[in-house]
Amino acid sequence: MEVILFGGFRAHVGEEVWARLLASGTATRFYWGDVLLSQGEQGTHVLLLTEGSVKVMQVEPSGRELLLAVRSAGEILGEFAVLEQKARRASAIAIDHGMAFALPAPQFTRLMSELDLSRALCLNTLDRYRENERFLADLADYGPGERVARCIARLSAVSGPLLPLTHEDLAKATCLSRSTVSLGLSALKKDGLLATEYGCIRVLKPGRLLSWRASRTRLSGDGHSS
Repeated sequence: MEVILFGGFRAHVGEEVWARLLASGTATRFYWGDVLLSQGEQGTHVLLLTEGSVKVMQVEPSGRELLLAVRSAGEILGEFAVLEQKARRASAIAIDHGMAFALPAPQFTRLMSELDLSRALCLNTLDRYRENERFLADLADYGPGERVARCIARLSAVSGPLLPLTHEDLAKATCLSRSTVSLGLSALKKDGLLATEYGCIRVLKPGRLLSWRASRTRLSGDGHSS
């Protein structure tokens, strides 16, 4: 059993078109914790990630925060707000150092037509839809411990074995309480699948995360984030 890793927007458009898009944008460096896109702001530009990773966060009307995804180099961010001419529905926050190219909305829409990017955007959206389907299946079909393990497997497949996410981030991604996530991480550490560092999780045995079972541990919690 393996994590299916999608190639991102860059893979769909190809190297020549990707380079053309970058040449039309403005490079900007970002650092851990930088807010690259903010929920509620107007879609004035898109971002093309060339280095580093970001977490996509959404705040619900109730005030509850959700971690929707982690995006890495080769991805596009903010395209829906530009195309729909509506406010952004989520924020993008850096989880390590990296670089992105900002492409203003008028240039992006012009290049959409010139380079015929509609199919690539559609395929990329389908990839994200399939990714979300698998995430929802994990929530429905697995217990708390396995949900933590499978979430880490999917996120580390995107950003690498060093996952710069906190217990709180994982709680928001798995709809579990922080204490339940901590119990799951402890069990995974005990079984030698990962190690925790300051503000980070290091995956040691990625191939075992999806098949791991928490039968030898007692994970409490009602399955909901506190």
